[in-house]
Amino acid sequence: MMHLIQPNRWSCLPTSFAMACGVSLEVILEIIGHDGSAIVWADLPEPKRRRSFHVQECIWAAVKLGFAVTPFEVSPQLAATPNHIVAVIPPWTEEELLRSRGVMTGVARGGRHAVAYENGMIYDPNGTTIDFQNHRFSIETVWKIDMIS
Repeated sequence: MMHLIQPNRWSCLPTSFAMACGVSLEVILEIIGHDGSAIVWADLPEPKRRRSFHVQECIWAAVKLGFAVTPFEVSPQLAATPNHIVAVIPPWTEEELLRSRGVMTGVARGGRHAVAYENGMIYDPNGTTIDFQNHRFSIETVWKIDMIS
């Protein structure tokens, strides 16, 4: 996987999808149709004031490039009410997912973040690379990316 660096604080998601799809960030942004920089919440601090990106925009770009994107929730649950919750034991294991390629979304340093991964290595668009066993990233969803044949 080619490690790409996000050009600004609001572009970790499309940069991670670009890495996982093996294309430049410019290709992803061209398909999405914007660079996420529009200020839509002027009263908020950077980077929260920016439009940024929704994961569905990045999924659409990946599909246009010939990839399938499959989400896997890290802690899936069933809930009849807020007080009646049952954890679902997923049929997959972390090891199975980490032998693949994709994007992980979740929380890092108190904010929303996305990173690319391949075969147990995490490629953070902030410039760091780390193995999965030593990451400090609260993963919520793994977006497995596969070439459509």
